[in-house]
Amino acid sequence: MQDRNAKAPKVRSGDEINPVLGTIVKISVLVVIAALVVLTTLIVIEFTKRNKKEENVFKDKIHITENDFKIITDQEYRQNNGLSFDDLENEIKEIMDEIEPTKDIYFFFYYSDLSKDYDKDVTDLINSRDNKNPLFLIDLNIKEEEDEEGNKLPTIVDYLKTVESLSPASNNLEFTTIIERKESYKYFLVTYNEEVAGEHKNPFIILTNYNPIKDKVEDLLVKEEEED
Repeated sequence: MQDRNAKAPKVRSGDEINPVLGTIVKISVLVVIAALVVLTTLIVIEFTKRNKKEENVFKDKIHITENDFKIITDQEYRQNNGLSFDDLENEIKEIMDEIEPTKDIYFFFYYSDLSKDYDKDVTDLINSRDNKNPLFLIDLNIKEEEDEEGNKLPTIVDYLKTVESLSPASNNLEFTTIIERKESYKYFLVTYNEEVAGEHKNPFIILTNYNPIKDKVEDLLVKEEEED
């Protein structure tokens, strides 16, 4: 039988949770969760940016090296070094074997680290051309290398600056200016004509603006759509 006169046990100060303290704990937990969500989001965004930055929008096009460029455009270089179009990669050689001396050869210079920021019109224009065309890409985003003694090794940019006929080919704009002002000239097109070179005239034409480049490149074959 229950004793109605029994006293309730005393409650010590630490036996009950302080309402204010409980609220603080809950808020702290929510803040930590929110911070983790923000941190995770930032990591995902940074990872996505890095992937996008590393992606080359022209990765499926035919790229050439400095040596390829010399073989294609410099007859004296070929003769002095005993080289010919046979020394090019097969896909490049096949294109060059089909090109008549009267036809232009196209070199599209660009920077892969800037290509993600190019207008869609530019990327679509280049990527829509068939790889059977004499359209070769040269990436000027070059990692500088050094020899064993720590001296900087020359790059294709250094070579291009030595090609005297490139400067007057750029409508009185110094070619070195185009090369050195990367942010202003993020891409440009150079055409070369072997027949003109044989006539001891300047075989190069340089185009730095989109519309003239578009007019030139549109003459090239468009790649066929792949069937599903």
